[in-house]
Amino acid sequence: MTQIPFNDVGMAGSATEDYTVQTLITGNHPTITTSEVVAAALIASSDFPAYSVVGRDASGELVMATWDADPSNAVAAIGITVNTVKQGATDAHVNVYRDGGFNPDALNWDVSFDTDEKKRLAFEAVQPTIIIRKPTFAEGVA
Repeated sequence: MTQIPFNDVGMAGSATEDYTVQTLITGNHPTITTSEVVAAALIASSDFPAYSVVGRDASGELVMATWDADPSNAVAAIGITVNTVKQGATDAHVNVYRDGGFNPDALNWDVSFDTDEKKRLAFEAVQPTIIIRKPTFAEGVA
């Protein structure tokens, strides 16, 4: 917990901090979400983070989407998780964005999406209402 020093009460002072703002939304604001079931294996040993790019496994549960040169070996991206699912959660439901424009640098990707081009094309075939694009404003200008 932050402690507030009380010496020199009434004296003017100042403080500075550096922080970075990561832009998540880079297009239309998401309007559609669905509630999905997260695969139990994903939350067995760690939290499943918000803003993860997800697909469905063979049983229809959410897992991280994966890229493969052979699409039949990939897990197609269908959405982006809205919130974190805590490790060992008994209610393994999570809301998933199903449309909108998103900054690829603000999302959690499987390591198989190792290029910007793979990320840009991740949703194109299965969920074309999700657009992946980097922010278009100048560095340091919001």
